[in-house]
Amino acid sequence: MEPGNRFMFSFEPSLLLIVNRHKFGYERVLDTFMNRLLLIIARTNNHDRRIGEAGMGKVYKRYIELNDKYLRDADAALARKDFLQASEKLWGAAAQALKAVAAKRGVSIRSHERLWDFVERLDQDYPEWRLAEGFSIASALHTNFYEGWMPPRIVERNAGAVKEFIERLVSLL
Repeated sequence: MEPGNRFMFSFEPSLLLIVNRHKFGYERVLDTFMNRLLLIIARTNNHDRRIGEAGMGKVYKRYIELNDKYLRDADAALARKDFLQASEKLWGAAAQALKAVAAKRGVSIRSHERLWDFVERLDQDYPEWRLAEGFSIASALHTNFYEGWMPPRIVERNAGAVKEFIERLVSLL
C-alpha cells in the first residue's frame, strides 16, 4: 500500500473498510462511512439496515418537490430548444424520483453509485418495467449535459423515456 493513497477505517473487528481515494473519491468515502455508521447504530438498536421512516418522511416529500420542479424546468428547456439544460434537468428529475422511492423505504442515497445500486434492486423486483434501462437513458442525458454529443431529436425522444421511468417510480410511493 502506497503511503497517502489509502485510508483505513476500523469500527469493530468485523467492520473493516479500505477505500482508495484516487479511485473512489471523498464522496464515496463519506457515503460509505455514513452507511457503515448507520448500520452499526441500527444493529445496536436492534433495527434493520434502513433509516427509520419517520426521519425520511419529510425527505421523500422534498425529493418529490424537486422532481416536479426539474420536470417543469426540463419541459421549459425543451420548449426553448436548450437541449443541454433539458438533459440535466431530466437526469435530476430521475435521480430525485429514485431518491424519493428509496427515502420512502427508509434508505438514504448520497452518491451516483448508490443510485445505481438501488435502481438495480428495483429492476430485479419489477423486471417488466425495465428500470435499469430507463435510468441508463437518464444517465446518458446527464453525460450529454457535459459533453453535448446527443442530437436534439434523441434528447427529445429520451425525455419521453425518462418521464415514463419517473411515472413508474412515482407509482411505488
